[in-house]
Amino acid sequence: MRFVVTDKAEADLKNIFDFIAKGSPVTAARYTEELLTGAIDQLDVFPESCPIHNELLNIRRYSYEKYNVYYEYKPDEKTVFILHVIHSSKLLNSTLKRQKWPANDS
Repeated sequence: MRFVVTDKAEADLKNIFDFIAKGSPVTAARYTEELLTGAIDQLDVFPESCPIHNELLNIRRYSYEKYNVYYEYKPDEKTVFILHVIHSSKLLNSTLKRQKWPANDS
């Protein structure tokens, strides 16, 4: 399986790191790594196991603690595109902005 973390998802992870790092840079590094590797480990084996968030755009949602990882799985390419990583309190899953989700904007 191939994984592509888009620029938007990278920016989300950096923002998460920066927020947690205010209290502890060590915890921030550990947490953001666990968040991303947890998603990759799960999706590497079971990419279609997470609930569909947007059927029209084929976007699924992986949850890790209080964060949601939104991704698109393209089975014909054997690729998972990680699109966004968003704290669940900031955006209700049902109101995720409709936007172009360019799977290749990495």
